[in-house]
Parts: sequence; C-alpha cells; structure tokens
Amino acid sequence: MKRMAYTKNPSMGKVRRDAVKLIKQDGWSVRKVAKYLGYNPSTISRWCKRDTSGDLHELPTRSSRPKRSPQALDKKVVHAIIKKRRETRRCGQVIHQALLREGIEVSLPSVQRTLSRYPL
Repeated sequence: MKRMAYTKNPSMGKVRRDAVKLIKQDGWSVRKVAKYLGYNPSTISRWCKRDTSGDLHELPTRSSRPKRSPQALDKKVVHAIIKKRRETRRCGQVIHQALLREGIEVSLPSVQRTLSRYPL
C-alpha cells in the first residue's frame, strides 16, 4: 500500500505549532527539534517559514488537491458531449462518431469519461 504525502491527523497543526514554538521561543535548533519530534530538519524549516505572523497559531494541513487541470477538456467540448447525449440518448461510441462528423475532435475515452462524470 502506498503512503500518502499528507496526513489526516486532526492534531497535526498543533504539532507543527509546537515545533515552531520550540525554535522561535525556546531557542532550540532545527536539528534538535527534528530529532525530538522524529521529522526531517528540512520539514521543520518549512514549518518555520510558513509561520510568518509570529503569533504561533496552528499550521493546518494544506490541501493536496490540484490547483488547476491543464489537460482538462475544453468546456465547449464538454457541453457538446452533454448536448449530443441529451439529443440522441445513445452510448459514448455513437456520440463520439457524431462529434467527429461535426468536426469536434475528442477521443472516445474522453467522451465516455465525461458521460460517467455527468450522470445523464
């Protein structure tokens, strides 16, 4: 089983806050805190950089969700797939061929994936 790069531990923000507190208020070195908590020193350094305000608040876990999808289908193509499905009420292969005849170039897996994403 692959391990995720992030944690869902609800108290992880407090651990990060305490690590930053040990460095900024108690004067511990980054290496000492890393060894004490069992993390890599570069991780502890990143936590310290994230605490820009200096008021030592919890540092929540950042979302791993992608900020953008550069390979996503154009909205016009998605709308054309949905429109063709509503008109014909046919399967993905038929919709794919109909779109190709209309000059809309899209792959069959993209059509099928779009149809499964939008339950029609």
